[in-house]
Amino acid sequence: MVQKRSLPENFPKKLILDSTVIIQILAKDWFLTDDCVVIVPANIKEELKSFESNLVLTLLESKKNIIFLMPSSFSLSNAVNLAKQAGEYERLSSYDLNVIALAIENPEFTIISDDNAIQNLCNIFNIRVLSSFFKITKRKKYYWKCTVCGAQFSKKLDCCADCGSPLKRYFRKV
Repeated sequence: MVQKRSLPENFPKKLILDSTVIIQILAKDWFLTDDCVVIVPANIKEELKSFESNLVLTLLESKKNIIFLMPSSFSLSNAVNLAKQAGEYERLSSYDLNVIALAIENPEFTIISDDNAIQNLCNIFNIRVLSSFFKITKRKKYYWKCTVCGAQFSKKLDCCADCGSPLKRYFRKV
Protein backbone atom coordinates (compact mmCIF):
# COMPACT_ATOMS: atom_id res chain seq x y z
CA MET A 1 0.00 0.00 0.00
CA VAL A 2 1.29 3.45 -0.93
CA GLN A 3 1.36 5.87 1.97
CA LYS A 4 -0.04 9.32 1.22
CA ARG A 5 1.92 12.33 2.39
CA SER A 6 0.10 15.18 3.98
CA LEU A 7 0.98 18.77 3.23
CA PRO A 8 3.69 20.33 5.41
CA GLU A 9 2.41 21.53 8.78
CA ASN A 10 3.04 25.23 8.08
CA PHE A 11 1.38 25.02 4.65
CA PRO A 12 -1.59 27.42 4.17
CA LYS A 13 -5.02 25.91 4.80
CA LYS A 14 -6.89 28.13 2.32
CA LEU A 15 -5.77 27.47 -1.25
CA ILE A 16 -6.65 28.42 -4.82
CA LEU A 17 -5.32 25.79 -7.24
CA ASP A 18 -3.98 26.55 -10.68
CA SER A 19 -4.25 23.81 -13.29
CA THR A 20 -0.45 23.30 -13.22
CA VAL A 21 -0.82 21.93 -9.70
CA ILE A 22 -3.68 19.48 -10.32
CA ILE A 23 -1.46 16.79 -11.86
CA GLN A 24 1.28 17.48 -9.32
CA ILE A 25 -1.06 16.61 -6.47
CA LEU A 26 -0.92 13.09 -7.81
CA ALA A 27 2.81 13.28 -8.64
CA LYS A 28 3.71 14.48 -5.14
CA ASP A 29 1.27 11.98 -3.64
CA TRP A 30 -0.33 14.73 -1.60
CA PHE A 31 -3.69 14.49 -0.05
CA LEU A 32 -5.60 17.48 1.20
CA THR A 33 -6.52 17.29 4.84
CA ASP A 34 -10.06 17.97 5.96
CA ASP A 35 -9.05 21.31 7.48
CA CYS A 36 -7.91 22.61 4.06
CA VAL A 37 -10.36 24.66 2.00
CA VAL A 38 -9.59 24.71 -1.72
CA ILE A 39 -11.06 26.95 -4.39
CA VAL A 40 -10.75 25.87 -8.01
CA PRO A 41 -12.08 28.00 -10.88
CA ALA A 42 -15.14 26.27 -12.33
CA ASN A 43 -13.76 26.40 -15.88
CA ILE A 44 -10.86 24.08 -15.02
CA LYS A 45 -11.93 21.36 -17.45
CA GLU A 46 -11.07 23.72 -20.32
CA GLU A 47 -7.42 23.75 -19.13
CA LEU A 48 -6.87 20.07 -18.40
CA LYS A 49 -5.82 17.94 -21.35
CA SER A 50 -4.32 14.74 -19.95
CA PHE A 51 -6.18 11.70 -18.69
CA GLU A 52 -4.19 11.81 -15.43
CA SER A 53 -5.08 15.40 -14.60
CA ASN A 54 -8.76 14.74 -15.35
CA LEU A 55 -8.57 11.72 -13.05
CA VAL A 56 -7.16 13.90 -10.25
CA LEU A 57 -9.92 16.43 -10.89
CA THR A 58 -12.54 13.68 -10.59
CA LEU A 59 -11.03 12.66 -7.25
CA LEU A 60 -11.01 16.29 -6.08
CA GLU A 61 -14.66 16.75 -7.08
CA SER A 62 -15.65 14.07 -4.58
CA LYS A 63 -14.10 15.98 -1.66
CA LYS A 64 -16.31 18.23 0.44
CA ASN A 65 -13.64 20.86 1.02
CA ILE A 66 -13.16 21.67 -2.69
CA ILE A 67 -15.23 24.61 -3.94
CA PHE A 68 -15.66 25.25 -7.67
CA LEU A 69 -16.31 28.97 -8.25
CA MET A 70 -16.22 31.61 -10.94
CA PRO A 71 -15.07 35.12 -9.99
CA SER A 72 -17.24 38.19 -10.33
CA SER A 73 -16.89 40.26 -13.50
CA PHE A 74 -15.50 43.09 -11.34
CA SER A 75 -12.67 40.93 -9.97
CA LEU A 76 -12.00 39.51 -13.42
CA SER A 77 -11.72 43.04 -14.79
CA ASN A 78 -9.26 43.91 -11.99
CA ALA A 79 -7.20 40.80 -12.80
CA VAL A 80 -7.07 41.76 -16.49
CA ASN A 81 -5.94 45.30 -15.58
CA LEU A 82 -3.19 43.97 -13.28
CA ALA A 83 -2.02 41.54 -15.97
CA LYS A 84 -1.83 44.34 -18.53
CA GLN A 85 0.11 46.58 -16.11
CA ALA A 86 2.66 43.82 -15.52
CA GLY A 87 2.91 42.95 -19.24
CA GLU A 88 1.69 39.40 -18.56
CA TYR A 89 -1.75 39.60 -20.18
CA GLU A 90 -0.78 37.81 -23.41
CA ARG A 91 0.75 34.92 -21.44
CA LEU A 92 -2.32 34.24 -19.28
CA SER A 93 -5.26 32.05 -20.28
CA SER A 94 -8.81 32.85 -19.24
CA TYR A 95 -8.43 30.17 -16.56
CA ASP A 96 -5.27 31.86 -15.22
CA LEU A 97 -7.11 35.19 -15.05
CA ASN A 98 -9.91 33.48 -13.10
CA VAL A 99 -7.32 32.17 -10.61
CA ILE A 100 -6.00 35.73 -10.09
CA ALA A 101 -9.53 37.15 -9.84
CA LEU A 102 -10.51 34.58 -7.19
CA ALA A 103 -7.42 35.56 -5.19
CA ILE A 104 -8.47 39.21 -5.41
CA GLU A 105 -11.94 38.27 -4.08
CA ASN A 106 -10.48 35.99 -1.37
CA PRO A 107 -7.29 37.67 -0.11
CA GLU A 108 -6.97 35.22 2.80
CA PHE A 109 -6.39 32.41 0.26
CA THR A 110 -3.02 31.47 -1.28
CA ILE A 111 -2.60 30.59 -4.95
CA ILE A 112 -0.62 27.42 -5.63
CA SER A 113 0.86 27.62 -9.14
CA ASP A 114 3.97 26.76 -11.12
CA ASP A 115 2.98 29.14 -13.91
CA ASN A 116 5.69 31.80 -14.20
CA ALA A 117 3.26 34.47 -15.41
CA ILE A 118 0.91 33.89 -12.45
CA GLN A 119 3.79 33.87 -9.95
CA ASN A 120 5.28 37.05 -11.42
CA LEU A 121 1.95 38.88 -11.39
CA CYS A 122 1.24 37.80 -7.81
CA ASN A 123 4.69 38.85 -6.63
CA ILE A 124 4.41 42.28 -8.25
CA PHE A 125 0.98 43.00 -6.73
CA ASN A 126 1.48 41.25 -3.36
CA ILE A 127 -1.02 38.46 -3.93
CA ARG A 128 -0.19 35.34 -1.89
CA VAL A 129 1.36 32.66 -4.09
CA LEU A 130 3.38 29.49 -3.58
CA SER A 131 4.86 27.11 -6.11
CA SER A 132 4.80 23.36 -5.87
CA PHE A 133 7.91 22.65 -7.99
CA PHE A 134 9.14 25.71 -9.91
CA LYS A 135 9.49 29.01 -8.10
CA ILE A 136 10.46 32.14 -10.02
CA THR A 137 13.61 33.86 -8.82
CA LYS A 138 13.06 37.40 -10.18
CA ARG A 139 10.05 39.65 -10.58
CA LYS A 140 9.78 40.96 -14.12
CA LYS A 141 7.92 43.83 -15.74
CA TYR A 142 7.57 43.30 -19.49
CA TYR A 143 7.68 45.87 -22.26
CA TRP A 144 7.93 45.79 -26.05
CA LYS A 145 10.62 47.58 -28.02
CA CYS A 146 10.77 48.38 -31.73
CA THR A 147 13.58 46.52 -33.49
CA VAL A 148 14.24 49.52 -35.78
CA CYS A 149 13.53 52.86 -34.07
CA GLY A 150 13.81 51.70 -30.43
CA ALA A 151 10.40 53.04 -29.33
CA GLN A 152 9.11 51.28 -26.19
CA PHE A 153 5.53 50.23 -25.42
CA SER A 154 3.99 48.94 -22.20
CA LYS A 155 1.61 46.61 -24.03
CA LYS A 156 1.92 44.32 -27.00
CA LEU A 157 1.07 45.81 -30.38
CA ASP A 158 1.08 44.18 -33.82
CA CYS A 159 3.83 46.56 -34.96
CA CYS A 160 5.56 49.78 -33.91
CA ALA A 161 3.12 52.70 -33.73
CA ASP A 162 5.91 55.06 -34.82
CA CYS A 163 7.51 53.28 -37.78
CA GLY A 164 5.52 50.06 -38.40
CA SER A 165 8.44 47.70 -37.71
CA PRO A 166 8.22 44.50 -35.62
CA LEU A 167 8.38 44.64 -31.81
CA LYS A 168 10.39 42.40 -29.51
CA ARG A 169 9.51 41.63 -25.89
CA TYR A 170 11.95 42.58 -23.10
CA PHE A 171 11.75 42.76 -19.32
CA ARG A 172 13.06 44.80 -16.43
CA LYS A 173 13.70 43.31 -13.01
CA VAL A 174 11.25 44.80 -10.54
